[in-house]
Amino acid sequence: MSERTYTGKISAVGLADNLIHTFTTGHLMARYRVREQQFVDLQIRSRESDRGGQWRTVLTMTFTQRTDGIHVDIADHNWVGSATDLLSEGARSFRNPMRLLGRLNDVVEDVQTLQLPQQVWLAIEAYVEKALLNPDLPQDYVVCPYCNTPNEIGVLVCPACGGSLADVQPLLR
Repeated sequence: MSERTYTGKISAVGLADNLIHTFTTGHLMARYRVREQQFVDLQIRSRESDRGGQWRTVLTMTFTQRTDGIHVDIADHNWVGSATDLLSEGARSFRNPMRLLGRLNDVVEDVQTLQLPQQVWLAIEAYVEKALLNPDLPQDYVVCPYCNTPNEIGVLVCPACGGSLADVQPLLR
């Protein structure tokens, strides 16, 4: 388990919303639940196309809201499934190299899943940095992907540059 503590005006729920938007894409799905108004549990799951589309939890984390900031715990990464899939594909491709062409998407997804903990820490660091640079902004905001201007949730067009904010709105839960 790896953990870090961040001090400042940082919202655990705001961080969870940000991570859901960042990691609910392609074969990944993120979701969270709030416990006792102090703890936020977030799970990132991967859809296994080679296993009939079943979902497998690959990373679990807990955010603890503190009066002076948040504490982040990321549980040990469930990398065994992805590593096993990669080894299996490698062995099969050794016998039949053309098979790999049809499985490239699965291989790419497995490699992405293996890199997930580092990607999550980078996303957390970016969120915290933005939150600390703009402490007067509400924590529940979206950032324009074109000009990096913070906007209130629900605003669909960035007033600063006119870019669409539809893709960066948090998902309903």
